[in-house]
Amino acid sequence: MPELEKICEDLNMDLKEDFRLWLTSMPNPKFPVSIIQKSVCMTMEPARDLKTNMKVSYTGLVPNDEYLDDCRDPDLFKKLTFSYVFFHAIIQCRVQFGPIGWNKPYKFTNEDLESCLIQLKSLINKYEVTPFRVINYLGATINYGGRVTQKIDKRLISKILINYMKPDAIVDGFKYSPSGVYKVLKPCTHAEYVNYIDTLPLNTPPEVYGLHDNAEISNA
Repeated sequence: MPELEKICEDLNMDLKEDFRLWLTSMPNPKFPVSIIQKSVCMTMEPARDLKTNMKVSYTGLVPNDEYLDDCRDPDLFKKLTFSYVFFHAIIQCRVQFGPIGWNKPYKFTNEDLESCLIQLKSLINKYEVTPFRVINYLGATINYGGRVTQKIDKRLISKILINYMKPDAIVDGFKYSPSGVYKVLKPCTHAEYVNYIDTLPLNTPPEVYGLHDNAEISNA
């Protein structure tokens, strides 16, 4: 950090007019204040609604058909990828419900989802029978669970993931919630997945998160 601060201080006025210095960083209490004060700062935070969160994943981490088809069993990978993206959005958006969402706020990241998808593709390529137990352990205990510190939250995240990573969840039309609005699609193209996400409600009802309708009161 001191070296970074010195580099920025040594920048002089003789620079070209279109010169820009871009810095990206995770939050860090030791980041030099002097740099922040001289900079235009932008913060990237997870989308607060499920629909937008899923769309961000499908335009970033799940970029195209080539990514979805590059697997021994593309249809299976497509379905479980969609389930993982849905799970990722669920656990991030539960934060908005305060202590009834999680006992403490956790900063789950896109890297957590990316790791899970890499492992998922590897396991599907390696095994004829989908190892759901391994997928759930890696996802809920290792990748995402590594950020979870509260014992009850560790149980919760495992229970949430197993709802989407089980044999029933790869059946066409499987419902992610009682309303049936959120469901497993037949294997389709990347564009069709994005189009489906666009049809989802902007305001996600609490039942999708496994919460009572009154949970919205605490989120008001």
